[in-house]
This record gives sequence, C-alpha cells and structure tokens, in this order.
Amino acid sequence: QKRLLRAASFGMHVSYKDPVDGGTVMGGPATGISPTESGSAETMPSETAVKFVTAGRQLRILNSLRDPAVGMLLSSAQLDHITMTGLIARLVALKRPALATSISQYLHLPPQVQLYARAAKAAAFVAYDTSHTDSETAEAAIRIITEEGRKTS
Repeated sequence: QKRLLRAASFGMHVSYKDPVDGGTVMGGPATGISPTESGSAETMPSETAVKFVTAGRQLRILNSLRDPAVGMLLSSAQLDHITMTGLIARLVALKRPALATSISQYLHLPPQVQLYARAAKAAAFVAYDTSHTDSETAEAAIRIITEEGRKTS
C-alpha cells in the first residue's frame, strides 16, 4: 500500500502544470486550465485526483491507527461515521494525544480541534514529567501549545 501510494502521488505531482514553463506538462499542453483575473493560469485538480488524495489520507490514518502501539482497528466506513474530529476526541480519551496532534495537523482540521489535541498533549507531558522543575515543565507545556500551533499555519 505504501509503495502504491508513493508511486501514485509522484504521478499526480508530475501531471500538474508548471506555470513557469508556459503551461506544458511533460512536453504537452496542459488541459483544463482557466485564466484568473490577473491573466495567469491556475491548475485545478480533477475530481478523480481529489478523491485519490482523500482516500490516500484516510488510508494513511487507518494504517497509523492499526499500529500495535495504538491498537485501534477501524474500517473506512467506521471512520467516516465517527468523523475526524470524533477520532481526535477518541485518541485523546485513549491517552494518545501525540497521535491526535499529528493527525489533526496532517488533516488541517479546524484550529480549535488542533488546540484541543495539543492541550491534551501538553497535559500529558505535565502529568508524566518528573525530571524537570515546575517552571521548566510549564515552559515546555506552553511551547507544545504555542509553537506547534505556528507549524500548522
């Protein structure tokens, strides 16, 4: 699955128009390009490409959930039913805030969902950190919440 996803992803990247090269794609003219108000052309991915990217993301999420360390077996239909926001809430409830944070960032979920996951990650860090002083732990927790928030923007 991973090799197929990488190969298909590579093919999708090659198929997009290069605006510097005059709209040619691998030596041929690009199709389906509409000019914008400024006169330049923009590339819109096809419906098939959007479906592929969505399915690929969902497959990557399902594979990460099936990891033995997580042990959360879900089908694609089950994931669609609980939604991605519900998945983040379940991961936090299962005490997997680091995975919840990385999935919420990967999927570019709403900022409040990402903040919820990062706050849970910071809370877990504070609860289990015994090797630092209280002020160092507090500063690290603040960094978890604020600096990771800047990475997503």
